[in-house]
Amino acid sequence: MVYGMWAIVEFFKFVKFKNTDIGEVNKMEEKNESLTQKKATLTLQKMFYLDCFVSISYAIITLSFPGQILKFTLNKPGNLDSFHKLYCRYFGAYMLYSVIMSAVCISLNLKQQKIYAIQRAITQTIVFAIHIFGHWSLGIYSPNHITPFMISGFYITFILSIYFRVKSCDEESNDEENKFFDDNEDDSTFDNSVNYEGKLKTN
Repeated sequence: MVYGMWAIVEFFKFVKFKNTDIGEVNKMEEKNESLTQKKATLTLQKMFYLDCFVSISYAIITLSFPGQILKFTLNKPGNLDSFHKLYCRYFGAYMLYSVIMSAVCISLNLKQQKIYAIQRAITQTIVFAIHIFGHWSLGIYSPNHITPFMISGFYITFILSIYFRVKSCDEESNDEENKFFDDNEDDSTFDNSVNYEGKLKTN
């Protein structure tokens, strides 16, 4: 009898320890997933803020010094008039849209962030194409234009990295949702089967 009681107590200890161990493992997995999500969100936030900083710097410089920029980059700066400066300031004003959107984009959902990132990439690609057309086809730019031209091209890769980062976070979120729904479906299927078996036994 003593050995029987001992065996029962040890069995309950084993079952309790096993359940506790599984629960702790699940909690650790949840903590790791939440930390990974926070790190990904923080990295994405930094990237959007960096884009905001670059855009506002671009806008301030373009709005403040349109004449100096045009004289520095164009081949024949002597033919400049007020309309050239006005259009240069227009471009700086349009950059304020990127400043505002990049500043608040982290508060949007991942789908909207992905749409915004691809729009920024397309816009920057168009700007880069205009640089190429003006530099080699029209020949209106001086050799000083090479530096902003290269910066404009390399900046496309940064915006694309934002897009792929958002896309990766979106895919991870979708995988977690699918996993959650699959687990719920399995639980509901198990409950239905148990209820069905109980009804059969009752009948």
